[in-house]
Amino acid sequence: MKKQACAFIGHKPQKFHFGYDELYEDCLRLKAVLAWEIKAMLAQGVTTFYTGMSLGADMWCAEIVLALREELPQLGIELIAVIPFEGQANRWSNDYRERYFSILDKAQAEICLQAHYSKGCLARATAIWRITPAACWPYMTAARAKRAVPWNMPAHAT
Repeated sequence: MKKQACAFIGHKPQKFHFGYDELYEDCLRLKAVLAWEIKAMLAQGVTTFYTGMSLGADMWCAEIVLALREELPQLGIELIAVIPFEGQANRWSNDYRERYFSILDKAQAEICLQAHYSKGCLARATAIWRITPAACWPYMTAARAKRAVPWNMPAHAT
């Protein structure tokens, strides 16, 4: 049986109207929606998740997957970090760097696509989603990201 996987393709904080404020009500609601959707993927048999490790939605989804892996060890949940280049987090704040390396420490594997940043390396990282996982989950459009309401969340998901 082919293993089912899901890749996270999301937005960086500056694309959201709440920016880096993760305590903002819309951000908390978005994270609840993401958690609900990831649980739905698990219920469908998806147990391998890929993240590009970018600030914002990529890292939020990775943190949700890691929390669910701890909560549900019997499912064999895997997180694979697809890093576009080695120094991806070099210019981030210390807090975000700590989160980044914490996620990497807990991931089952890291795939680093190249040693140094170059024009187009982020696009190449995104292109891996087209060939690696069985399911790709682009969870919101830029227009919807500004409102942080990617779809109608089922009432039982809150």
